[in-house]
Amino acid sequence: ARVLEVAKRLSLQAARGEMVEEEGCERHREPLKVFCKDDGAFICVICRESRAHRSHTMLPVRDAVQEYK
Repeated sequence: ARVLEVAKRLSLQAARGEMVEEEGCERHREPLKVFCKDDGAFICVICRESRAHRSHTMLPVRDAVQEYK
């Protein structure tokens, strides 16, 4: 549901020609550039390297948004 919510927001902003804002990681204050398919969550590159996500399947955010549209 979160992926669909973000995809819809990005699509609406792009259609209106608005600047697409990036949300940040609450823990590291880094941009959310990766989608963890195993957890169904957007994460930053620092979180991606953590033990919690290291072995999970990842997608770049843009690819994840297109896949879940």
